[in-house]
Amino acid sequence: SRATASARSRHPTAVPPGWEVVADGQVLLSVPPAWEVEEQRACPGASPSGAIDLGPVPVAFCPAGTHMVGWVVVQPAPRTPSYLRTAHRTTVNGLVVYVDDHNPLEWYLLPSGLELRGGGPDASVVLHSVRALTWASLPRSRTGPGTSSHRGAARTRRPSSKPVGYGRLLLAVPGGWPVRYAPLCPEGPKGVIDLGDQEGAVASCPVFGESEVVSVAPPPTRVSIPAHVASHRVVVNDVVVDASDSGSGRTSLSWLAPSQGVELSATGSRATAVLHSIRMLPTGGSR
Repeated sequence: SRATASARSRHPTAVPPGWEVVADGQVLLSVPPAWEVEEQRACPGASPSGAIDLGPVPVAFCPAGTHMVGWVVVQPAPRTPSYLRTAHRTTVNGLVVYVDDHNPLEWYLLPSGLELRGGGPDASVVLHSVRALTWASLPRSRTGPGTSSHRGAARTRRPSSKPVGYGRLLLAVPGGWPVRYAPLCPEGPKGVIDLGDQEGAVASCPVFGESEVVSVAPPPTRVSIPAHVASHRVVVNDVVVDASDSGSGRTSLSWLAPSQGVELSATGSRATAVLHSIRMLPTGGSR
């Protein structure tokens, strides 16, 4: 019943020990340690060990056989998801969630505007682990206080900043900057962080001349910066990046984090400072 489903959502299943955290914008989820993080490429469940996909992913067009293992898709929802007409509102770990009455593994989160969908083993536990990403919610390292994960998170944190994540990466972003997902158009902020592939959205959006922009998205290819673009490999905090030699460095940066399959760019001095705050999410499970 609706009341039973709501009660289950308010009292989610405990996250098993050893699970890892994955971020998308300002939300965190816990996933089995064997799950892969995929970005807008494969059908959910295509990975033999399970995967969390930072969408959008064309679930409706995927072969049925790919749903045999656990999968979760996190993607920006339409402005007004059609299933809201048949959804009930509840709370999960303090977040407002609309759960589709016809599919209990299809969720809409407020205020982030993200849609969560899942299937297969462990998907329900992953969805019920969703929570706001804050400095306080970052997991503790398995090896306890005083480890590099704790010191790293403390160094990443800056006054008046908020944590924003993508996959297993973490950035310290000015508190007033909005997190923007494709296909949502900007509203003219002076600073913004774009997550996911913005292609197809930017061309149709009005240009407001943002002076500070950070973009984090899967690159066209997972291999490396193209050979014709000069680059050098550096370690920023604990993240290995291939840094393009083009740009001034102070007001323009273009990086590729090959192990994470993520491309990062920054325009503006404050935006480049945001990129330099990058580090891996702490590796422990839930707090």
